[in-house]
Amino acid sequence: MGAYFFKMLFSLKLNSMKNNYSLNVFRKCADACKACAAYLKNNPEMEFCVRLCRICAARCEQVIMYHETNAAVYENCAEACKSCIEECKKYLNEYCRACVETCSACEEECLHMVE
Repeated sequence: MGAYFFKMLFSLKLNSMKNNYSLNVFRKCADACKACAAYLKNNPEMEFCVRLCRICAARCEQVIMYHETNAAVYENCAEACKSCIEECKKYLNEYCRACVETCSACEEECLHMVE
């Protein structure tokens, strides 16, 4: 049991910097998407964009909560980010621009995690 514990501890130390970076990417994306949805929520013409931002934020938060998870969670997050990017690219407000930027980084990180 002692050897297993030290092997796990060593593995956690090796991955801690990468995990911290990844979790930060997911947090930034979730925060940007929530801010975008909050900014646009009272505009009926932006309802679809708001919905995609909320979905993306929820998927990012799911990854944060269960960051040691299976590939399907990362794939779902990447898909949500891609949809959010495509919709937010249509608009010029600062919230949508921030969403595109953070979702792009998050999508890339998700795809990297499933490799």
